[in-house]
Amino acid sequence: MDAKLAAAIAKDDELEDCGMHGDDRVTCWPHQCWVADCEDLH
Repeated sequence: MDAKLAAAIAKDDELEDCGMHGDDRVTCWPHQCWVADCEDLH
């Protein structure tokens, strides 16, 4: 995982903890990747 992705995951986690809906994430927490890269996995 590169640093940019790790930072984006951490930011999404923080925003979700503050009330952002999970569907608004730009990262996929379960797969630890960009949401656009895993949308076919769901």
